[in-house]
Amino acid sequence: MGRSAASRRPAAHAAKLAEARRLRRRAPCDDRHEKQPAGLFTLEQLYLHRLEAEGDIDGALAVLREDLPEAGAFARVTAFLERHGRLREAFANAEAALKAHPDDDRLQRDMLCCYERDGWADEALALRRKRFERWPGVEAYGELLRAGTAARCDVDALRKELHAMLLAREQQLAAPVRGRAGRAGHDVTLRVDVLCMEQRWAEALAIVQPPARCQPGTLRTLARSLGKQHQAQRIELLRRVLAEAMQTAASPYAAELKLVGEICALLDAGARAAWLASLRAEFKAKRNFVGGLPAD
Repeated sequence: MGRSAASRRPAAHAAKLAEARRLRRRAPCDDRHEKQPAGLFTLEQLYLHRLEAEGDIDGALAVLREDLPEAGAFARVTAFLERHGRLREAFANAEAALKAHPDDDRLQRDMLCCYERDGWADEALALRRKRFERWPGVEAYGELLRAGTAARCDVDALRKELHAMLLAREQQLAAPVRGRAGRAGHDVTLRVDVLCMEQRWAEALAIVQPPARCQPGTLRTLARSLGKQHQAQRIELLRRVLAEAMQTAASPYAAELKLVGEICALLDAGARAAWLASLRAEFKAKRNFVGGLPAD
């Protein structure tokens, strides 16, 4: 009796795969009133849920693997294996996925989860570095330093290397911009964002000095983070933010006038009156802006 049941399993599994293939070929419904994207809950997915609910994990995996080697299919298989505690298989699948699609963001993140979960610190560091080189950012910088700590490398040396990399990137990006628009100075925004994240305010202040260019939001963050010993620099940074904002500002100038008030609060009475007078002269054509300026 046991042999008979066992002999029926391959046939039953083949039938499930055939059913999955048939469902895959059916076009998903296109209900414009659904909140979820069309086809999100297809018959195939319902079938997968049924297999999972019945405990046929291998059967569900076989259906998921039908779409390999697509990148999305690899990611779904890894997530499914992890959800069911089959971590060694998830690791192997993530490795195969990254080999097939080495530059895929999601598959890189899957591999990193496996590396960091299982203590593969050196491999995680190498992949974090690769991601930072391709997609540099504040979050990627922090993740790379944490990976360096986990791998017991010299984090100070790593930090210097990353800042040198960001500087080289600034110089590389500055050349075509300077040639096209005649603008001097590098855009140092990302490097300053990183320094602000690390609360290295003095270093950030040093590299934003003209002719360096920096995004207004970053300049504002830096200005508001500087101590009273840098009062003059705080004022100058906020004035730079205001000058750039006024190039495209339109009535009623609410944000710009709020910034004027913030700067005025940092000035003594004499400097405040002189600066407001200069604003009235410079922007006399913007009547609503001038009308909204505080009294001397």
